[in-house]
Amino acid sequence: MSLMNQKKSVEINVLRKKELSMEKIYLDNGATSFPKPKEVADAVYEYMTCCGANINRGGYQEAYDLEGTVFETREMLTDMFD
Repeated sequence: MSLMNQKKSVEINVLRKKELSMEKIYLDNGATSFPKPKEVADAVYEYMTCCGANINRGGYQEAYDLEGTVFETREMLTDMFD
């Protein structure tokens, strides 16, 4: 094994040990929880009946507007978990 491969192997092992020692937080319970809060159903219904655009796939105003909404939501979530 070359010196470079040995260094990579050591780095990978260090990262794996670090991962094992970190506490994991499961944030994807929205995919499995039931029933969903009414606010979630309302938001999905509003999207399906008022917009329905695909962000990052459409070159039209509705897609750009929705992309802005997603970005703002991500910023709010970042502030919550910062």
